[in-house]
Amino acid sequence: MTGFLALEDGTVFRGDSVAAEGFAVGEAVFTTAMTGYQEVVTDPSFAEQLICFTAPMIGNYGVAEGRSESARPHARAVLMREARGPGWTDWLHERSVVALSGIDTRSLVLKLRDAGALRGVVVAGEGSVEQAVSVARSQPSMAGRALAADVSTARPYVYSDAGRARIAVVDYGCKRSILRRLAGAGAAVTVFPHDATAEELLGHRGANHPVLERATERVLVTSQNHGFAVTPSDAREATHVSLYDGTVEGLDFLLEHARSVQFHPEAGPGPHDAWPIIEKWVEEVAYAEAA
Repeated sequence: MTGFLALEDGTVFRGDSVAAEGFAVGEAVFTTAMTGYQEVVTDPSFAEQLICFTAPMIGNYGVAEGRSESARPHARAVLMREARGPGWTDWLHERSVVALSGIDTRSLVLKLRDAGALRGVVVAGEGSVEQAVSVARSQPSMAGRALAADVSTARPYVYSDAGRARIAVVDYGCKRSILRRLAGAGAAVTVFPHDATAEELLGHRGANHPVLERATERVLVTSQNHGFAVTPSDAREATHVSLYDGTVEGLDFLLEHARSVQFHPEAGPGPHDAWPIIEKWVEEVAYAEAA
C-alpha cells in the first residue's frame, strides 16, 4: 500500500505504508538516534509528532515490551528510509500507528533543519495531496499547546516502595527510564498526575547534544527532545549550557533547593554521560532526610 507525507509548505514525500492504514496529523520532527526506535515512539515527549528517523534501517533488532517508555505510543506517525520487520512493523500495526517506509529521509531532515518543525499529515493509503496540505495548514502550532494532560498518569501510583530517599515524580510526560534510574539509585518513587497540588505532595521530597557543565567544565553528551529553550544567561543559577547555541540546559537554585535539566538525564535511549546527575540528587535527598 502506498502513502505520503504532506507538509504545510506543500512539499510531499512518498513512501509505502507498513503499519496501520489511515492518516495522522502532527508536527514533523526528526531524531538522530541510531537505536531505541521503540523507546522513541513510546516517549511522551514525542506526543503529537510525526517522527522521521535519520538512521537508514529501523526495526532490525525487533521489539520487546520492557523497552517501552510508557504504556502506549505517543508519536502520531513514523517515517523511515527502510523499515525492517516483521516484529517492528507488526508492533506498530497492532498499536494503530501509521508508518511509512521508503521515505527520502535525508531530504526531509534537511528541510526540517532549515525550516524548523513543520505541521504535516501522513496518509497510509489513498488520499488527496491537496486536502492533506490544507489539513496540515489548519492545525494549531505546537507553541503554547497544553499537552501534559494527554501524556500524564491519571492517578498517583507507587513505582518503587523501598529506598533510602522518598521521591515524588510529577508526571508531565515522564519516561519509565527516569523512574528506573531513580529506583536504581536507591529512591522510593511515587508518581503523581500533572495537576497534583502542593498539599498532595507534602511528605514527599522531591542523541548527542554537547552540554557544558559549568562547575567542572566537563562536556556531557546528552539525549534531548524539546522545541523550547531558556535564553542564554551568565547567572550563577545556570549550571549547564548548550554548546550548540548557548541556551540554558540546567538550573540550580540553592535557596529553594530546586534543580532542573533540559535534557534527558536517564538517557533511554542515548549516551550515559548525565547519569550521575540522578544518583547525586538521590544521595543529597537521602542525606537531608537522615539529618
